[in-house]
Amino acid sequence: EILGRSDLSGTVRMAYVKNLDDFTSREETFIGIVAPTIYDRGILEKIFLISQAVEQVQHVDKIRNILTMDYIKGSESGLEVAPMSPDGLVPKDDIQIHELKDKADSWDFYKGLFVSGDDTGTLISFTMKEGTQTNDMIPVYYNVKRIVDKLKGGSEVFISGVPVVNALMS
Repeated sequence: EILGRSDLSGTVRMAYVKNLDDFTSREETFIGIVAPTIYDRGILEKIFLISQAVEQVQHVDKIRNILTMDYIKGSESGLEVAPMSPDGLVPKDDIQIHELKDKADSWDFYKGLFVSGDDTGTLISFTMKEGTQTNDMIPVYYNVKRIVDKLKGGSEVFISGVPVVNALMS
């Protein structure tokens, strides 16, 4: 029985099992946050709190967001790697928020991917622990949705990725 259906053909069943092995644990899920600017202490706190709560959801592995991503900078001695924000925490003041923005603006990997070009949107991404099965992803979506609904406040927040598709298709 696959997702509650026992009437699937052998070919569909084999493709389903192969896809479980090939794709399930490597898929990323994205939480998009849209606000007048993401470089607002309240929005940055929201990113931090949502990320912290999602990290506690069963089967969730690695979380990445604008605060926790590695900032890579060239120096005379080679490459320096550090979190975008000190210790991955919400910047304490306007100076640290400005430094975070400068770092994000410095590389296309951040700007245009994790931060929109106009600074009104950002992504939180997370992956599943290795061995997570498709059926396990459905409750992940509903747990993440509850977290987002509780913490989004006045912001627009969107969730996309494999758990969303699986949950909405089931």
